[in-house]
Amino acid sequence: MRNAEGQHAMSTVSVHIVTYHSGQWIRQCLEAVFQQTHPIERVIVIDNGSRDDTMPILHDFARQYDKLEVVENTENRGFAGAHNQAMRMSSSDYFLVLNPDVALHEDYLTH
Repeated sequence: MRNAEGQHAMSTVSVHIVTYHSGQWIRQCLEAVFQQTHPIERVIVIDNGSRDDTMPILHDFARQYDKLEVVENTENRGFAGAHNQAMRMSSSDYFLVLNPDVALHEDYLTH
C-alpha cells in the first residue's frame, strides 16, 4: 500500500476479541496484544454478557490503554454476531479476529 506521497505506508491492524465468561484468559491475551511489535490501531473487545470477572479486568485494561474499546452487550450475540459488530466499528486495513484464550508471540502481527 502507498500513501499520498507514493511511499509505502504501513498497513493498519485492529484486533477484535469476543468475550463471554473469559476472566481466566483475557488478561494474558490482552497483555500479549499490547506487546506486539507491529503497531495496532485499535483493540475492540465485545463482551456478550459475562457475569464473571471479565468486565472488571477489561475496565482495568481500558484505563491503561487508550486504544482499547470495550463494548458490553446486554445479550449474548454469539461469536460471529459479536465479531461482525466489532468489524462494523473498525476502519483498519486488516482485522485480527482473536479468541480470548490465545496469547500471541510479540512478533505475530509483524510476520
